[in-house]
Amino acid sequence: MRPVWIDGGWVEAAGRVSLTLQNPATLEPIDTVPECGAPEIDRALRAARRALPGWRTLEPAARAEHLRGAAGAIEAAAAALAALATRETGTPILESLDAVRIAAALFRKAAHRLQDFDRSPEPMLAQSADGLRVVLPAAHYPLLDLSARMAAALAAGETLVCQAAPHAPLASLALAGCLAALPPGVLNVITGGEATCGALIDHLEVGALTGPSVLAASRPALLIVPRDADLELAAAGIAAHRLFDGGQRPALCPTVLVEEPLASSFIERLHMALAFLEVGDPIKPVTDLGPLASAAAAGALASRVAHALKQGGRLILGARRFQPWGLTGHFFQPTLFSRGPPEPRYLEEQIAGPVVAVCPLESLAEALPDLLRARGAHLTIVGGELERVLAPLAREAPQRLRRLAGEASWAADATQNGGRDLHPLLARFAASVESQAQTPSAGQDAWLIDLEHVTARAPWWFPYAERRPERT
Repeated sequence: MRPVWIDGGWVEAAGRVSLTLQNPATLEPIDTVPECGAPEIDRALRAARRALPGWRTLEPAARAEHLRGAAGAIEAAAAALAALATRETGTPILESLDAVRIAAALFRKAAHRLQDFDRSPEPMLAQSADGLRVVLPAAHYPLLDLSARMAAALAAGETLVCQAAPHAPLASLALAGCLAALPPGVLNVITGGEATCGALIDHLEVGALTGPSVLAASRPALLIVPRDADLELAAAGIAAHRLFDGGQRPALCPTVLVEEPLASSFIERLHMALAFLEVGDPIKPVTDLGPLASAAAAGALASRVAHALKQGGRLILGARRFQPWGLTGHFFQPTLFSRGPPEPRYLEEQIAGPVVAVCPLESLAEALPDLLRARGAHLTIVGGELERVLAPLAREAPQRLRRLAGEASWAADATQNGGRDLHPLLARFAASVESQAQTPSAGQDAWLIDLEHVTARAPWWFPYAERRPERT
């Protein structure tokens, strides 16, 4: 059983209930971690309180040096960290590598802010009343979410007790090992499931609680293809955006709005794009899609797809569990179906998996204002002439429209060795969590419409076999 990280060292939780981790691609056991209880929680909280005075009074430049050291250690261990994350979650190895590199960038970025603290107007995380922060596990992108919250809290002079995500504890513990040079007690990472999480929340000595980032259901992410889009670009772009992370991105609507008369030709091209994706062992750099994280996730996906088809969807490809290359894990075929005219309920739909539903409509310009009249959204428009599609929205409520900068700008700015072929979707998620950790949102942006216009093929798109060799 793996030990946990408490008070600057590895601690055995002997005799505790254990959680067995299983490789979702092969169903082989990987390791076990303890279901930490009151003894480990008490020990971690005492260590964090003991370390707080020294860490809080440390000069910002000295804390920045620790964060730079952490960034360097994460970069040095990137291959091992990514492999652990892939074995635990089924995420393709190239996506895991991108996540680890962006995690390192978060610590380096926090160090830069601390170094320039005296002359920078950029807000820092408001310290909790007693300087101790408990970080709860995230369901999505656990390593990135944990890194963003760790970096922000450590930069602010807080000490931490973190619960590793139950589905990715090994990578989280390995991340703690990369921060071993921190003073003892500044960072503590324990493992466990719902019981551990409940015990942390209920603990009387807990100061500030930081929950995982949650993408609000009121801000769905929509994928849109205008009638004048290039078919090759549109099919490749939709496949990349929708099926990144196996299509399990939170709040991403599975329905793609396609303007007539392009829909029929687009479906044919997208069918080919999905059919030729490499599905298999996620540890191989050529793999585009790995398994779902668990049997429960695969079962839920099968049920949701079956329900959508019963509601009038016309199946074109997939919709079945299968065993690529003889693997016995939780695999689901890339799935494509078409459906009738768009309805507001489609924006609420959650289908976590490699599924695309194509919804043809006569006019995007006419349909979008009605679909988005009383809500915000993130619109990714692939190809075509943008102004025509957005003209009614711009007339109706121009103050709601916010155009995003270049899709890889955050990753490029945050890394020292380029980074323009890192997944911008991961970088954007990391920046969002980082922003929440520094200045929690009050909800004032709830009805904004964020616009991303894709006009050229990006280096991170499928197939992963064509990504640059040095990225593996």
